[in-house]
Amino acid sequence: MSASGLMLLNELLLEQRTLRTPVVEIAEWHESGTAARRFEHLIPLSKPGAGEQYAFEVNLDSCTGCKACVVACHSLNGLDEGESWRDCGAVVSEEDATIQTITSACHHCADPACANGCPVLAYDKDETTGIVRHLDDQCIGCSYCQMKCPYDVPKWNVKRGIVRKCDMCHGRLAAGEAPACVQACPNEAIKIRIVSTTTTHTGDPLVPGAFDSGYTRPTTQYIGQLKGRPVDDGQLRVDCAHAPLAWMLVLTQFSVGVLGWMALYGVTFDGSVAAAVSGVIGIILSAAHLGQPLKAWRAFLGWRNSWLSREIIVFGQFAPLLLLLVWTQSYTVLLVAFVVGLVAVACSVMVYVDTRRPYWNAGLTSFKFFGTVLSLGMAFHGHVEGMIVFTLVEAVLVWSAYRNPECAWHRSARIMVECLQASIFARLACLTAGALLPYGWVAAVAGCVIARLTFFKAVSAPRMPGS
Repeated sequence: MSASGLMLLNELLLEQRTLRTPVVEIAEWHESGTAARRFEHLIPLSKPGAGEQYAFEVNLDSCTGCKACVVACHSLNGLDEGESWRDCGAVVSEEDATIQTITSACHHCADPACANGCPVLAYDKDETTGIVRHLDDQCIGCSYCQMKCPYDVPKWNVKRGIVRKCDMCHGRLAAGEAPACVQACPNEAIKIRIVSTTTTHTGDPLVPGAFDSGYTRPTTQYIGQLKGRPVDDGQLRVDCAHAPLAWMLVLTQFSVGVLGWMALYGVTFDGSVAAAVSGVIGIILSAAHLGQPLKAWRAFLGWRNSWLSREIIVFGQFAPLLLLLVWTQSYTVLLVAFVVGLVAVACSVMVYVDTRRPYWNAGLTSFKFFGTVLSLGMAFHGHVEGMIVFTLVEAVLVWSAYRNPECAWHRSARIMVECLQASIFARLACLTAGALLPYGWVAAVAGCVIARLTFFKAVSAPRMPGS
């Protein structure tokens, strides 16, 4: 190597010794407090007072839909592959066909439906900040909070068997740092503000196409001009079938129906065994729906607010009564078991009515569940005509809702008629088999299971528009 080349190499090596890596520079930047000052105009500099809480503020005119907030949330919170706590949706203007993007995460509602519905108290709304946190170690993976939340906020994590959601990076806020999404937005479209919990949304939707805000009173504030309809308006989505729940509902309702028939005509050994086997198996199958079934014993904790917790408690009393009936063949035990079973079915009705989903309204859900009790009880004793009448009435209701765009559950009727034709034909086949073949009640039970799977698939769950 020439002398000039050796000199250049020595100079480069000397320079290398004095270079500061990006990691070092960023660390010094944070230690100096410059980083905190960089974002201090995007977060509150004081804690909320009485009747106040933290909330997201989103400037729609500044949001470009770049999804930097989504990526930052995923990375800084260490989310699993495919998991996302922040979504990006859009609405399209009917006047000029422009598209407005909408970023959304948990709205940390003043009256959170997820917390109200959780049977194990796996949600906590901080008294000081108002942040709604999910307690992962408490969760049993029942996913009822997903049914209760009208904004599709709790996300199911297959790997962990629980749901998880945005917590507004509460640890960063407590340290005076901005949440991941706030820091990442290049246009500073997302901020954290202090809002009054008494003046949060009470009726109008957050954005076009969102659910009625009076239900949970979300605290997120959207600023800017926003007109039009969701880009996915009119799209039909088939929801999850929840097969273990479908079987549980039908088998327990079959059990109550058999008890009701015996209450009228007397206890029989075959009837009591059928009621006990179907009821107990149905209750056991419900555990297959849980992501953390070994923690299911905690389900009584939320009995003050959660209809799911109440349903579990009542069915917990129903199962031993069924076994006692088989052992004693007592008419008194039969009556007690029947009454408890009816209360359990009523709780099952309220579990779904309490989600506020149009298809799961009180009238229709009560008709379906108690109609199943009556028709399956009759079918077990050889009277399949009750199931035929029940099915025909259901068909008329669905067709009426399908033909009426103003019906609250018109979209669900469209899903059944346009997307679930195979289920309709399968149920008709079961009905025909039940009317023509011996032991027709078996086919009747199969038809009701198909109907209950459709009950879940066609629900048309609400969510943020375009997400």
